[in-house]
Amino acid sequence: MVNDEDIIAEQLGTDIGSFEPGRAPVDAVIRQGRAIKAKRRLTAGSGLALAAVLGVGLPFALSGHHGGTPSDRPGDRVTVDTPSKDDKGVTVFSGSIGLYSWNAQVEVLPQGPDGRSACLMAFGNCFADFPVPTDPAEFSVSGGIAQVGQNADDYQYTVDFRADVKRVEVDLQDGQRLLLDPVPISHHRVALFELPGDLRISRTTAYGADGKQVGFSIPFHHPGGASIPVTWDAPGATPPLTEASARIASGVTAGMMGEEKWSITAYVGPYGQCVVRTGSQGNAWSQCVNRDAKPPESLSFTHAKAKSAPYWLQSEIDTSIDHLSVAYSDGTTKRLTPTRVAGHAFVGVVVPVGLEVESVTTFDRSGRQLDVNTGDPVPAK
Repeated sequence: MVNDEDIIAEQLGTDIGSFEPGRAPVDAVIRQGRAIKAKRRLTAGSGLALAAVLGVGLPFALSGHHGGTPSDRPGDRVTVDTPSKDDKGVTVFSGSIGLYSWNAQVEVLPQGPDGRSACLMAFGNCFADFPVPTDPAEFSVSGGIAQVGQNADDYQYTVDFRADVKRVEVDLQDGQRLLLDPVPISHHRVALFELPGDLRISRTTAYGADGKQVGFSIPFHHPGGASIPVTWDAPGATPPLTEASARIASGVTAGMMGEEKWSITAYVGPYGQCVVRTGSQGNAWSQCVNRDAKPPESLSFTHAKAKSAPYWLQSEIDTSIDHLSVAYSDGTTKRLTPTRVAGHAFVGVVVPVGLEVESVTTFDRSGRQLDVNTGDPVPAK
């Protein structure tokens, strides 16, 4: 569950990053009001998509959001309208937050293997070549650019329904409940909603056509404000409700706008395991995996130089690993000792500007070398 790929993609001019439910981590990127879904499966599990979107792993980035501040619209009522058709027969989603109304229409753009992709550009999603969910529902989030009348801290949520799911209920922390019914878009079944940046989701529940519950999820609350379901539990299950967190790495590095102070924090809870990187330049990046995901036995990375900005590698890792040695392209090495949190182990490191990672070597408690990982090639443009 390493989140370097989207940062690398920015430097390569390639759009990578998205997520698909399954048994691995998933990536959901929220940057400049746009959410990019990757065209390949990263690892999500039933059990990331908001990322929890799958129940497995999920990474997502939030830019320009600062959650936790009092709302300037206290008590705003959140609504979701029944999707309609405009005079051209185009599907339009709509809803409101207090006095602010939003809408998003389906657009067909020249993307994907068939040269046509149904997109919801206002919510940062295109569905070309996206796999359908294996979890009851997959959530993705975008935000950061305010439309007229909209608060810049509002978030746009896209919910992708599994084929057997008829309705998803979203319970909010202020007691409101959103009832979401899917609309067919390409090969997907989708619903949309918006939330104020400081209003979290407390629980999501999915129901089948027979009205019976299919599953539920207690989401991870990203420090930036968004809530993402990661692990989906079966009806009647009792997930562990205790949570634990710890800082696993921090430092100062050269950023795009000068010196940047950064830190990486690990979280363990009913949602699964999450790693969050925050920086003084206002960005936050999260990755989550579901509770049952098997941790990797090394730190994954892609061969790409940190050009104008550094990038970070952060991940849960197998508890058998005592320490890791990260070799950089200038011949230096960095020793990493995993931070242990509630029975899990996590590592994080920055790749400074001008360098790239050559290899990652893992060792057990006796000092015996376990593995040498030479990384993945740079994705083709």
